[in-house]
Amino acid sequence: MYPSTNGMETNSKFIPFAERVLAMPARGSLGLPETFFDDINRMGGERLWAAMSQAMEVGDQTTVRRIAGTYLQFPIHVPIGVSRDRLILSAAAAHADYVPVQRVKDLVPFLEAVQSEIALVRLNDATFGLRREGALENPFNAAEERMKSTLRLTRQLVGGNQNVTAFVVQGLAYLGDFPLSNAVAEAMNESAVSKEAPAVLSAQYRRLHKRPDLAFNFTSQFESDPIHPWTESSRCGALCDMGEFSAGLFHACRSLSLISLGDSQKEIKNRRFVGNTISRPLRALDYQNQIELSREIISINSDGGSVPSGRTAGQQSAINGAMILWSLGLPQLAEKLTKKIAVLPFDWVPEALNKINNTAVVARLAEADGRVRVLQVTA
Repeated sequence: MYPSTNGMETNSKFIPFAERVLAMPARGSLGLPETFFDDINRMGGERLWAAMSQAMEVGDQTTVRRIAGTYLQFPIHVPIGVSRDRLILSAAAAHADYVPVQRVKDLVPFLEAVQSEIALVRLNDATFGLRREGALENPFNAAEERMKSTLRLTRQLVGGNQNVTAFVVQGLAYLGDFPLSNAVAEAMNESAVSKEAPAVLSAQYRRLHKRPDLAFNFTSQFESDPIHPWTESSRCGALCDMGEFSAGLFHACRSLSLISLGDSQKEIKNRRFVGNTISRPLRALDYQNQIELSREIISINSDGGSVPSGRTAGQQSAINGAMILWSLGLPQLAEKLTKKIAVLPFDWVPEALNKINNTAVVARLAEADGRVRVLQVTA
């Protein structure tokens, strides 16, 4: 059964997610002159990848095809972190643009076409720089296996399985078609099929494409109330990638304020993830006491972690989190956690709340250089 929220009802009838229209923007063009392509095989890999990344962002499939093909035809250096199986998938996806994708269900025939185009890319584009057929880690084998997995999971999504959304978004990110990936993640978020989808896609933009700027800008459109902890953690990571640790710390704090106190595996994993998220800007900015509190959050939510007698990992994480937020000059965020602590029926609650309220404040919230930041208080 599909959810019926956020515009999924028409004439009192439910619209299945598979039938949802994707808000695909008009594709753009980099307008590169033919002289660019005449000299393409003599360019450095980094310069070429910069153009490739811009082409993927605006959906210029012609440029993606030509640049990806050049990478595969000539022994051009591929930037660190860019695997050749991704180039194969990007080229195949660009070649499959003859299949229109207007609704979610159209992803299946499109991905089937991408799967078919991999064989043509193998035949037409690949010459130098690739391992011989049958060799270990053959990039075409890797591309084909990833496409099979993405296609299988997408069929499940279209069939109604909403537990595969993250894997579908990850698979689409490998194709390098940013307008398509954005539209699918936006549809998942708006229809409440997956509120985590924007954060998952943002992480792929950072990890796969080395585009923290794109990751941050994409998630910015989902800044709503209530905020989602994964989205805030992703925004923190993107800002830290760009060296903006004080701004990243603010978003990490927003994520921290949303941790739950439950004991399910998902909640435990999420708390550990949030602890790791906030640890990065805290270390970069040398907040020693807060670093120790965040390390404890990570530890008590890991295998073998221990908590004070009479408390659960979730309860102690909330105490530590509230102390971090209070000390960084964010009492409103700290209050989100202290309210959860205050209603607990335990003798240690008043002492914990008193400890939080007496934590020394070492930072303040301020807007600087166009961003909201957590800034250290100078003596």
